[in-house]
Amino acid sequence: MLERNPTALKLVASSPEDRPLAIQLFGSVPEEMRDAAVMCQELGA
Repeated sequence: MLERNPTALKLVASSPEDRPLAIQLFGSVPEEMRDAAVMCQELGA
């Protein structure tokens, strides 16, 4: 997510009909997990 990988961004693409939306994150660096969570929230999760 944070690297703006096109494949990852395609996996989280959604439309308003896709609500509620959930995105599973994985990682071990707390700061990166925080930033990814913020990004997912901005995407509507």
